[in-house]
Amino acid sequence: MESLNRFFGQPTRWIRATDVLIGMFFVAAAYFKLTDSFFGARLVPIGLDMQQWLSRGFPLPVYREFLQFMLPYADVLGTIVILSQGIAGLCLVFGFGTRAAGWLLLFVQLNVLAATFNGPGFITLTLVSVWVALYYVLRTKMSVLRWRFLTYSLILIGALVLRQRWFAGDPWIETFPAQRAHFLQDVMSTSPELKRAVAWSADAPFMAFVWAGVWWLNALALLAMCTQYRLYGGVVWLLIWLTRTLVWLTAVTGEGTLWVLALLAWVVYEEEWRHGERKSKLTP
Repeated sequence: MESLNRFFGQPTRWIRATDVLIGMFFVAAAYFKLTDSFFGARLVPIGLDMQQWLSRGFPLPVYREFLQFMLPYADVLGTIVILSQGIAGLCLVFGFGTRAAGWLLLFVQLNVLAATFNGPGFITLTLVSVWVALYYVLRTKMSVLRWRFLTYSLILIGALVLRQRWFAGDPWIETFPAQRAHFLQDVMSTSPELKRAVAWSADAPFMAFVWAGVWWLNALALLAMCTQYRLYGGVVWLLIWLTRTLVWLTAVTGEGTLWVLALLAWVVYEEEWRHGERKSKLTP
């Protein structure tokens, strides 16, 4: 089909703003890891993390030998990976070489994915970062087929998150007391006042249904993204992740933040797609 690149050759203001936000995320992640993070090259040698990944069987079998070979050079390798994320982030912030930044992020995040594939808590975070990288690699010459691929791959990653939360008991009101206790014990939040307000409201009798209902609403949003109402489904999905991240922030560079940015990028580009579609009369 005809490429839509002629409509998106120059990013619009919203797309540009999304680029800046995503770039700032990777710059902040690099700075955080190099200075204060548990995974940082200064405080905790990344070689200890790599040894733990190997001992717990995290890497893919085909990647295990490479990781063992690189173990003596782990600190150097980790620093290169972190700096690569920071450089790619700067390119996105300043709008210079965004496709090259996408390729750099894709290379780095695929290696991270191979090294941590079997690690609980790693897979969905790494997959969504790979999706962001692919978005920048493919965006320059976007076509109907490529946009479909990006859309459905994002839906599949979202389905994996829902599967994880299914086994965590999110869809059922019976697990609400344990979920509430976990929420109260977790110190992470963007605002103490916001967390106290949510904790206070959690005492309401209907809150168990609201808590469990979020999972089902998320599932409906994913299903909507497979239809002509995909933009509305994407907006609902984005709002769910935004609310969850504001109320229950897991870390400075947490998965929730990256999900919010990835979904924002998808929603903004989908809207631009529809705008271009109305002009070109293309049918995706």
